[in-house]
Amino acid sequence: MKDRIIAVSSLVLGLSLSCAGPDPDTPLPLGTQQDGLGAPSGAIFTTLVDGSRVNANIYDNKDDVYLDGGPGPNAPLDAAGLDDGTYVFQVTDPSAQDLLSSDAARCRVVLVSGGVITRRLDWDGSGTTASDFSAHLNGNDACHRSGRHQQGTDIDHGPPAITVQLMPYDDTPNPGGVYKAWMVTLEGFIAGCAQLGVTGNSALTATDCGYAPGNHHGFLGADSKTDNFKVKNRGGRPQPTITVHKFCDLDCDGVQDDGNEGCLSGVAITVTDSSSATVCSGFTSGGYFDCQLPATGTYTVTEDPGAGMDVCGATVNGVAAGATTSVSVTVSDARVPALVSFGNTPTDGSISVSKTCAVGSRGGIDGFSFSLTGTDVFGLSVSASGTTSNGGSLSFGDLAAGTYTVTETVPAGWAVIGPDSCSVNLSIDTSLDSNGEPACTVPPASCSFENVALGFVGARTPGFWCQQVQREAGAPGQEAACFDRLICAFGTIDAIADAALASFGGDDSLFDLNGDGDMSPAEEQQILCPESGDAEANQCRRQALALLMNLAGHLGQDDAPECGAACSLIGVSSSQPIVIDGQLGTVGGIIDALESGGCSDELHALIKGINENTNTVLAECPASL
Repeated sequence: MKDRIIAVSSLVLGLSLSCAGPDPDTPLPLGTQQDGLGAPSGAIFTTLVDGSRVNANIYDNKDDVYLDGGPGPNAPLDAAGLDDGTYVFQVTDPSAQDLLSSDAARCRVVLVSGGVITRRLDWDGSGTTASDFSAHLNGNDACHRSGRHQQGTDIDHGPPAITVQLMPYDDTPNPGGVYKAWMVTLEGFIAGCAQLGVTGNSALTATDCGYAPGNHHGFLGADSKTDNFKVKNRGGRPQPTITVHKFCDLDCDGVQDDGNEGCLSGVAITVTDSSSATVCSGFTSGGYFDCQLPATGTYTVTEDPGAGMDVCGATVNGVAAGATTSVSVTVSDARVPALVSFGNTPTDGSISVSKTCAVGSRGGIDGFSFSLTGTDVFGLSVSASGTTSNGGSLSFGDLAAGTYTVTETVPAGWAVIGPDSCSVNLSIDTSLDSNGEPACTVPPASCSFENVALGFVGARTPGFWCQQVQREAGAPGQEAACFDRLICAFGTIDAIADAALASFGGDDSLFDLNGDGDMSPAEEQQILCPESGDAEANQCRRQALALLMNLAGHLGQDDAPECGAACSLIGVSSSQPIVIDGQLGTVGGIIDALESGGCSDELHALIKGINENTNTVLAECPASL
């Protein structure tokens, strides 16, 4: 079992495989196109004339290579089907700097219908839209005579699905015999040529519109589908050869699939003999690396995936060799090159975590613990943990594609605002670079969490107000720091209660025990200082009246400056933030609910929390735990 080590650090916060239907009597109108530019969906690939695939896209001769598109072998028509429309194709070297197709672009136009190639098309001699092309009638014309873009029948999907021969095209300058097939929508080709200064009919009559970085002879990398292939027959006496093939393995099964599993260049390959001496070393180009051997025998082929990449599986002559970067290969016939394939997947993904305060200046908070769990594309369980620092940031790195969950641990004295976990699906970027090869990286993701600090804000419980009632009634209890100032502002406890009801409570039916339409001092005392026998029955009333009196006391201090300096420990304001079901609310919102609906169980719990400081929020969060 492969071990996956996940890095955790503190931080400040399509393409085709292999170096990747409708009634024929009622074809799609030739003018039908996808809206706008950009790469069409689905895939293209190279095949033999009958649509059958060859191992790793390695062909004996150039004229054996045919263009196919849409679903791969044994796949339904809706799997990787191309967008319907009119397309232009070409052949280049792997870097795409050299155009190898040797006939005019007008000869390299096909129709896609129902997700597959169904027609070769003829140009009417003027115009650059799909309506200027019609179905080819199989005559021996200059574009489609023998050896030029012949068609075959796709055995996987049958008529009207066809294959189209890529010839004529020149020999590749690539020493490994590697080529790249391209396909782009007609309007994408016309737009690409226009960028190179070739416009109108000239784009179709010319063989080559030119080259600029990112614009490969009218084929823009971001708008095109590509497929690398290799031709073995380059003349000369056969020499023992090992060909190494490297691709981006999206599902990490070690097998190159139809779709988006394109070839990778720049991967270091080393071939050694039985004495561990190096026979060849170098880098893949267009997804391939060839090693000419001094003699037949057994050799070891090793790849270095490089930082941020890991091996999914290797094959030797089509036989699975497991998830290894080094395989043994026996070459017994100089006429039959050995083929080694390595499927790799990126492990450069990361998930950054941001922890901020939900109130005040909304600064970052250090010291919060987070855990990461999930399953990656290797099928392995992944777990890691870390703590925020450097302004509330954390990063989990070295992640492969997969599904992950980041969860925070909420310590005592804090509350999370919103979810306490974040689900992330990391996927592999299959977009094409300027050379038409896959990015094969895992783009970073992020999760944000907001918290508030809970703390004492001066809310007074029913017990506090009961002591004041008893004091005025001649049974003084414990003195309170701000009681004298409250009396200065309101005169009596009864006046404080009246002010509270008048300002915040609306009618006082909630506190009207005897039903006479008003709350008497006796009822007030009974609510705030009940006998033990009925304490539970009056809990909601007690807590609600205490909260209203807190608010009245808070405003009373503001209204009576002659009473002395305001006491910061008395009362809460109606705008005081509180936590309600993982979201921020205000005390005023609780009062509004109290006025409109009375004392529900849920409302009582919120009022009690305000009075007892279990869900009141500090105006600012500490910078760290």
